[in-house]
Parts: sequence; C-alpha cells; structure tokens
Amino acid sequence: MAPSSTDHQRPPSSFELLQTLDDTDSICSFAFDPRSHTLVTSSTDGPLKIWDLATGRPLRVLGNHREVFSLAFHPDGQLLACGSQQHHAQVIDVATGETEKILQGPIWQVAYSVDGRLLSTWGGSNVRVWSVPGYQLIRSLDHARWARGVAFHAAAEIVATCGDKAVRSWNVATGKCLHESRFTDDSRNDTLAVCFHPHRQFFASSAPGNAIDVRDPMTGELVCALEGHTDVVDALAFSPDGAFLASRSLDSTIRVWNCETWETSAILDAPIAADVSQHSLAFHPTLPLLASVVSRGANPSARAIRLWQFDADVLLGQRSDTAIHYVNAKVVLVGDTGVGKSGLSLVLNGQPFEATDSTPGRHVWTFDSEETSIGPNRRQTRETLLWDLAGQPGYRIIHQLHLNEVAVALVVFDARSETDPLSGVRHWERALRLAHTRGGSRSVPMKKFLVSARTDRGAVSVSKARIKAFCVEFGFDGYFETSAKEGWQIDDLRTAVKSAIPWPYLPVVSSERLFAEIKAFLLRIKESGRLLAAVSQLHDEFGRDNATRAEFETCIGRLENRDLIRRLSFGGYVLLQPELLDAYASAIVNHAKNEPDGFGSISEDDALGGRFFVPNEQKIADRGQEQLLLHATVEELVKHDLALRENADNGRYLVFPSQFNRDYSAAPEPEGTAVVISFDGPVQSIYSTLAVRLSHSGLFATDRTKMWRNAAVFSATAGGGCGIFVREFADEGHGQVLLFFDSEASEQTRFHFEDYVHSHLRRRAIDGSIDLTRYFICVECASPVPERYVKILREKGKREFECPCGSKVAIVEPEERLGAKYPSQVAVMDRSADRQRDFDALIVSASGETHTESFVGWAGDARAMLAIVFTDVVGSTALENRIGSERMNVVRRSHFAQARKLLAQYRGREIKTIGDSFMVAFRRVEEALDFSLALQEAPGDRQIQVRAGIHVGAMQIEEDDVFGGTVNFAARVVGAAKGANVWLSDRAHEDIHALRAERHQGLKWKRHAGEAMKGFRGTFTLWSLRA
Repeated sequence: MAPSSTDHQRPPSSFELLQTLDDTDSICSFAFDPRSHTLVTSSTDGPLKIWDLATGRPLRVLGNHREVFSLAFHPDGQLLACGSQQHHAQVIDVATGETEKILQGPIWQVAYSVDGRLLSTWGGSNVRVWSVPGYQLIRSLDHARWARGVAFHAAAEIVATCGDKAVRSWNVATGKCLHESRFTDDSRNDTLAVCFHPHRQFFASSAPGNAIDVRDPMTGELVCALEGHTDVVDALAFSPDGAFLASRSLDSTIRVWNCETWETSAILDAPIAADVSQHSLAFHPTLPLLASVVSRGANPSARAIRLWQFDADVLLGQRSDTAIHYVNAKVVLVGDTGVGKSGLSLVLNGQPFEATDSTPGRHVWTFDSEETSIGPNRRQTRETLLWDLAGQPGYRIIHQLHLNEVAVALVVFDARSETDPLSGVRHWERALRLAHTRGGSRSVPMKKFLVSARTDRGAVSVSKARIKAFCVEFGFDGYFETSAKEGWQIDDLRTAVKSAIPWPYLPVVSSERLFAEIKAFLLRIKESGRLLAAVSQLHDEFGRDNATRAEFETCIGRLENRDLIRRLSFGGYVLLQPELLDAYASAIVNHAKNEPDGFGSISEDDALGGRFFVPNEQKIADRGQEQLLLHATVEELVKHDLALRENADNGRYLVFPSQFNRDYSAAPEPEGTAVVISFDGPVQSIYSTLAVRLSHSGLFATDRTKMWRNAAVFSATAGGGCGIFVREFADEGHGQVLLFFDSEASEQTRFHFEDYVHSHLRRRAIDGSIDLTRYFICVECASPVPERYVKILREKGKREFECPCGSKVAIVEPEERLGAKYPSQVAVMDRSADRQRDFDALIVSASGETHTESFVGWAGDARAMLAIVFTDVVGSTALENRIGSERMNVVRRSHFAQARKLLAQYRGREIKTIGDSFMVAFRRVEEALDFSLALQEAPGDRQIQVRAGIHVGAMQIEEDDVFGGTVNFAARVVGAAKGANVWLSDRAHEDIHALRAERHQGLKWKRHAGEAMKGFRGTFTLWSLRA
C-alpha cells in the first residue's frame, strides 16, 4: 500500500534516508559521478564541491569555479559541464579541476546525451546543441522566450524542451520541431521540467494543474497524465532501468511512480523553494539511490541534499489501494441554429423527446460512463461527455474556443430546408478540422458523422448521391437520417458514437481516489444549478478532514481544464456554470453587432453594467452574482483577442472587428492592394484576432473610426497607412485577406505588415490551405505589373520588370529580397500584443475584485475614494536576461514578499500582480505614499530598483464601473516615471499637499505638465519626487 499524501514525514518502508549533505553554501544543483560513490554540488554563492556518498562529507573543492547554476557529467565521468550565472558554460576536467572548454552563452543549464556525443546548453529562448568532444555548435533551436528544461532521447536523435507554457520535441539533425504542446493562457503554472525514459519511446513533462504529462516524442500524443501533486512540479527523473519516475513538487513532496501501472509507489518529504536547477533531482546511474536538493528551515536559500537508498523489488511490489485510472472522451453536437440539435441531444442521452427552442449557449451532458478491467485488480473508468453547442451566429466566434480535444463530432443539418440543407455544415467541418490541427499533440483521433434531423417532417431534400459525395469530400465517417421525435436511427447513432470513441488512443489519467471523490462532489454541486461559490466555502462543504485545501484546489484545476467549471481570476470564486460565460459573451457580441452607427462596439460601462439584452432563461437574477459574471465575461473576450478595449472622448469601448455593419467605400477592391492571401478556417474569428493583435503590436494602431465591415486601416508608427480587407465566400469557411497600402507606407513598413498577417494566418488557418498572390506595383506610377508578365519573366530567370514609365519593378518575393535587410518583427509584435492583452485583462479582473463582498467590506463603502498604487521593477527584462529566469523568479518572490509585508504595515489591500508589477489600494493617500517610499527604499532584493505611480479615484462599485479608469490611469502614471522614482497624478499630489503630513513636509516635488498618457486623450500634469 502506498502512503497517502498526508503521511509522508517518514520515508516509506521501501526507502531509507541514507545521508543529508549539508552545506553553508546555497546548493542549487548536483550531479552523480557515474564512476564512483561521489557527487558534485554547485551553488549560487560558493565553489563546486565533491562529496563522499558514504560519509555525507565534502572531499574537496573542484577548481576555482563559482556561481555555477547547473551541472552535468559526461557519461565517462571524466568531464563535467557547468552552466554559469556568468552567461557561459565550462567543460571541466574532473581530475584536475581545470577548464577544458568555454562555450559562450547566454547559458544557465546544461545536459549531455546518454551516449555522450552531444551537449545541450540553454539560457533564455535559445537551446544549443554541441558536438562532443570537439564542442562545435551543430544546432540552434528557438524554443520561444524562456526554455526551462531540456532532455535528450536515449538515441540522441531527439531533444525535448519545455517552458513558456509549452513542450516541444525536435529532430536534432534537421532542427525541425516534431511537435508542440502549448497550454492555454489560463494555465497558471509554467512547464518547468522534462525528461526522457531511458529505454522506451516517451518523455515526461510537468503540466498545468500540478500534473505530469507522459508523451510520445514523435507525435506528441499524450500517453497518460499523472495526478497527485498539489503544487507545481519543478523536477523529474527516470530511474536508469526505467522502472520508476520521480517527480518533485513545490508541495514539498517527491512522488515515485511505477512506470508500468503509473501509480504512486512512494511519497517522500522534500521541502523546496522554486529557485533551484532542473538538475536537482536524480537517480544514481548504477546504485539504488535517489537524491534531491531540499530547503533547510525557514530560509528558502539555505539548502541541503537528501540521499535516499531504496529497495527496487519492494517498491515494485507495492500497490496503491487509493489509485484510480480514468479516461474522458468528448463528443460535440454542432450545427446552425434551428436544425434540431437540442431535441437530438435529449434523446441521445436517454431522455424523452421534448419540443425545444434553440439551444442557448452550451449544455454538457454525461453521455456514458462505465468501468472496464485493464489488468489484474485494476479497473478503468471511461466517461463520455456530450457537448451541445448553440448554433446562432453570435455564438460562432465564442464556440470556436470549445472545439479542442474532440473524439467524435456530430454535424447536424435540417432535412426540411428547401434551399440549401447543407448550409452551415462546411463552416462547422472546417472549424472542427482547424481546432483539431491547432490542438497538435493534445488532439485525439476524431470521427465525424453527418446527421440530418427532423426527418419525420419530410424527406431530405438532397439526393443520396450528393450526400455521399459530400461525405467523401469532407471526410465524414458516416451519415444518419434521424428523428428525435420518432426515434428514427437514434439507437444506431448512439451505437456509432460509442463505437467511434478511440479509447486506446485517449490519455489515461492516473489519480487518487480522494481526487475522484472531490470531482464527484463538485459535479454534484454543478448539477444542482448553483452558480458561484468561493473555493473556501466549497472546501468546507466537502467536509473531509483528509482533503487539504491544496488537494481540493488541484482537483478544481483539473475540472477547469475540461471546461466543466471555471475559477475566476478574482475573489477566490469558482463559476460552476461556465456555459453562462458563452451566453453573456454572445449577448455582448450581438449588442455590438446591432449598434445603430454600425461601429461594432459597446460601451465598456454598459458591458460591465449588464445594459444589453440577455434572454430570460439565461439572465442571472442575483445582481451581485451577475456583476461578477459580467467582469469574467469581458475578461474572457479580451483575453482571447476577440475584443479591443478602446478609449474615446465619450468613454471606453469594447470593439469587435467582426461585428461592424458599416461598409468600406473602397471595397471590394481597395486602392493600393498588393497581396491577396486565400485560406480556409473560421474567417470572422481569424479576422477579429488579427485586427486586435495588429492594433496592439506596437508597430501599427487603429481605432473604431478606421474599421468597417470586414475592413480595417492601420497607421504605422513609422508613417504610412496599411489596411486589411476580408472576403468571406458563400462556400463557408473559405476566405481571402487583401493587404493594401497608401503611398506613404515605406518598403520596411509594408514588409513587416505583410509578414505579421501571413504569420497570423499560418498559425490560425487550416494547414495547407494558404495561397498567396502578389501584385507587383511600380512605386513611381502605381501601375500593377500584369500577372502574365511576372510569370514569363520569372520563367526566364528575370528579377525585374521595366515599367513603361521608365522605372524598374522588382518581381521577387519580399522575404527573399528584404528578409536580411529587415529582420522579422513578428516575435516582437506578438510580445507587445500579449502584454497589452494581459494588461487589459488585468484591469477588468481588478475591477471584478472590487465588486467582491470582501473588497467592499475592506473599503468601507461601495463608493469609496481610494488611492491606487501601481509599482514596477525598473529594467526587469534586462535583469532577467542577465541573471536568468530561475534567479529572476527568486528576486521577484523576494520583492513581492517585501511588498506584502509593507502592505500590511501601511494597511493596504493587494488587488493584482502581473509580471513584476504590484497593484494595491489604500484608504488614505498618505499611506499609499508611505508604502511607495518604503518599498523603494527596501525592495526586497538589492539587485532591483522600483518605481511607483499613485492616483486617487472613486471605486463607484454599484452601477457604473469607473475603477478600470482609476487603475488604468495609475498604471499610466508609473509608465511615465523616468527611472526609479515615485510619480503622482495631479489629484494625488493635491491630496498629499492638502493633508500636510509632517513626515512629508521635507519632500521636494517636480511638476511635469503636458504629459501624454497612453489610452487617454489630451495631456495631464504629473508630479515626481526630486532626487
């Protein structure tokens, strides 16, 4: 029997704590010497040391190497690679301690391949692979932003990387990415660790929800998911024989998993802070030993190494009586509104037929649940959920978010239609195909069935031959003519769905019985119709003494990953009916579409105040709960780049690019059209996200006055105008984007605009569907070069066309001609768009926080005047590039810990954190200033400097929401600060001056008039403290 998660203070019988290697230095990494009974440790503030495993004592210092963050022995034991905080790697001769080779960085982490022929080094986004023994660079892999971990396949042909909420596997010889598993922006934790099985074709990586994913490196297929930890998994290690996987978590435990059953065989006590190397958990190469870096006492930087000896036979013989195994399958029912999906979903789920109106939002039903045997004394629960998705036009752009990981899709059409019964089917088929493609390794083999509904009302007005050809063209696996009312072919369809589910290819989840009980409890609460509840309240209602709060929250996270419930980003609430987010989002979209002037927008105050039509059956009666849902809905729209938050003279608006009703006068052939890109996919969704992200890119900007139906014009920061016009064809799911430019747009501007649009389509359209047609235009006379001439000249190897006006027009693709001259800015533009999106979502979330009962209680009044402080670390990006992400995480935690200490001292309240920024509220402006000055004086780490912005404004929490403007302005105040300083808005300075607190009399202020604030029209007066 494996120990429970609450019984791990003493090692289980299969483990014995052999030694604790204690050191005055701050140990962050170690490596076992494969030739002897020793290991080497590194620290951030001390030398490399060699330790005797038998005595637990240091034998000697290895050379004069300091500030080493990670270690890796060459398999022959003669060389040791070291990743340094000095941004390079060293290869050290273990016998002499001398440096044999220095590899330039940035490099913080290192790993040898199993055969010793390759060395990988990484720091920041760049993963490099070097040949051994020559240490020549043979491959450079761009993981995108921070790579947290890297591991080699046993054959050294594949390398896996993790970090930035993604896991990737690469072919080392070609540098090609074999697969990518990207987790959603809702994932609260990064992927910190990855390791390959020594003999089999899979690797393990940490995953959102405190889980561990086991995947095939070639396809990315998820083999199984391991549940049990209640905090982030930061280190993983397979035993040399491949029998066990060890995982360490910030929940202060190490779990040892049996790699045959994927059950927990042992749990070890291992307190740890999240600032150690990936190389801080390892099995010995030849001995039955497991070691881990652990924290010593309350100081997280004081660390030691615990060394356990284990009995493999005993460990293999241990069986958990608390382990469970389950598999989930997702079936979706899609189609246009009014085709009969709601009645069909009822009878498929075994309920009697009822005449129904169109489905509002989405409904999730338990279609089937059964247990099956998977081996001696081992059972597996197989559960199928049926998702009935509304088909109204307003839902299309929303439901695109829910078509992931589908096992079976039922695409329904109305047999009664006399015009085009198959209308809408193409859209849904392409939407499903795109979601399946974009899901990458998370997608499962999908079967699609075409279903005609309501055949009792008349024969299908499409010939059998056409139906058959249609199924072949779009890859449907079967066709059913059904009547929910009469029961025609319902049993056949139900049987086909059950038979189509590819259970052997669906990931198995290995979990604990306690998690299953928590899950069942939460689903019962959900089925009762309850809308919102605090996590603490649900935990208390569960009422099980053996369920810790951490275990309870981890289970909530797992259900959230399946879209069955949703944790709100504010107030500690759980939304038990997340389908209401779809209903309210669709209602907001419909309101914007019907805006009288055709601007496709809604006032943000109206959206957050609920001043739009919601059908009675979806309307939330409780005003307080509706306010929280409204904020969560707007946050959802912003977070998925579906809406653009825009400041106008008469307030702030949510702008939906896909919902404009006014026509662009230059359509359908805008002047200056240079490129036409055809693609397949959900046209309006692709256009919306493109317009929003371009406007946040930092290089291009627009507003609702420059948007029309399927068209938008952008002003380039470098000058000139660029535009996009979208055509959507009757053949649904097929569209074109036309790019056009004015005469002021430079060659560089045109190149970057086109590069970004093309990149966006490659990521969001169906693979293989993109086709680009270019019009080469003379810059002198603006005449296009005829396509026929371009083709003839290219066939002759010509690269220019001589225009009748006398100018020469280059007829080579811009990437070929300009790629070296103008490096791509796509990554930079994406980061800018991500930052603005995250900031806008933060403002909405923070506003939601102020509508919670606890915040109103703290403020003392729903219409309180509060001082908002927004702090930021000066030069944080440069600092992270210099010290590495792991060390920056330590700095960030120390800074936030200090901020929270001062917050308690000055009686403030934390609202939000984002990146390195801290947002807090105070009832008195003088306490806000005291807090800012104290944090600046003592920021928690000597490596950082802090700037702060202070603004005073009303919360006005009842009807109109003005908090977003208050905190937004405070953020812009700190953005205006030059260096490490405290800046105040004119209103905050006025209040400080009027209070005349004695402790503030000596402060010297500098006035800054005419300051422009991003997102606010006009100029403002700000104040800063003189040095």
